[in-house]
Amino acid sequence: MKKTEAQTLAEVLSQTRKLGKFYIGKLKEVDPLKEFEVEGKKLNCVLWTLAHMTWAENELLLETLNGPAMNIPWFSHFRSFTDSPSKTDWPALDEVMSCMEEVHNSALKFISSLDDSVLNEAIYITILDWNTDKRHAIMHAIRHDGLCKLHGIKTV
Repeated sequence: MKKTEAQTLAEVLSQTRKLGKFYIGKLKEVDPLKEFEVEGKKLNCVLWTLAHMTWAENELLLETLNGPAMNIPWFSHFRSFTDSPSKTDWPALDEVMSCMEEVHNSALKFISSLDDSVLNEAIYITILDWNTDKRHAIMHAIRHDGLCKLHGIKTV
């Protein structure tokens, strides 16, 4: 049976996340709250990055595309263009990882179910001030994974 374009995009999203999970698995011994500073600019810690990836996948693939979006209370701390200095309100890493898996599985199921004709539908992504189509929103979400280099962990 021939795959639809939407099913192929979902498969690429799945394979990209599998590679991301491989890299994430190498971070078990690092402090998930450790921040690096480069040229006077603080970079996001592992926990923030993973929580942001979870929020972004929900936002791009479920909320924006009118799928079954999830209402996770801590998402507000990890949105694009936000600063959440108080880590006391952050979830534990295992909760982030569990939600990340749940959002991802929901996104895969939803994307796979789309008819190819809807991929050309125009959408507006408010937070990015971006007029695009559903296809490019999915492609944008696919490109969101990666974390190990600053911790000096060999990935290949």
